[in-house]
Amino acid sequence: MNMAELGTLERVDVRKALPNEAHNFTPWLAANLGRLSAELDIELELEGQEVRVGTLRADIVARVSQSDGRVLIENHMVGCIRLLGLPLDSEMEMQTFSAK
Repeated sequence: MNMAELGTLERVDVRKALPNEAHNFTPWLAANLGRLSAELDIELELEGQEVRVGTLRADIVARVSQSDGRVLIENHMVGCIRLLGLPLDSEMEMQTFSAK
């Protein structure tokens, strides 16, 4: 039996790999939304990036496949504070943010 070759896991400083939240991390997360879907155990479909929500912009808005509800995704530590000021519309099921 042949043994599969596996790479080595290593810790990566996300701020070095993706130094700018808006120009690097948000597009990466949007392109890799399946990874967040797996962590949250819900199927997410990208609806848009930098989506206007009230007077502010959400980093990412996604749609939940199972319920057709919407999820607001905000990145970075300052996003934690901004998230509280973003209004949920009647279709928004969940807010989530990512931070180091």
